[in-house]
Amino acid sequence: MDSGNTGHCRSYLSKSERQREKAMESPGFADLRDAAGGAENVAAYRAGRGGGGGLEGPEAMPGTPIATGM
Repeated sequence: MDSGNTGHCRSYLSKSERQREKAMESPGFADLRDAAGGAENVAAYRAGRGGGGGLEGPEAMPGTPIATGM
């Protein structure tokens, strides 16, 4: 992921779900949205790129349950 999208991913992750939806409509997130192939693909794009732009593991997606294998 390029460094521009890293910052966008971090900003995206810092928002609530409602704010994320609104952000995907804004011109400021056009690069991230385009790189992902559309707003509906941003979560998969981040996951396929190691989470939130340099963040991996639980901190990549706050609030996501962690599989423990139990």
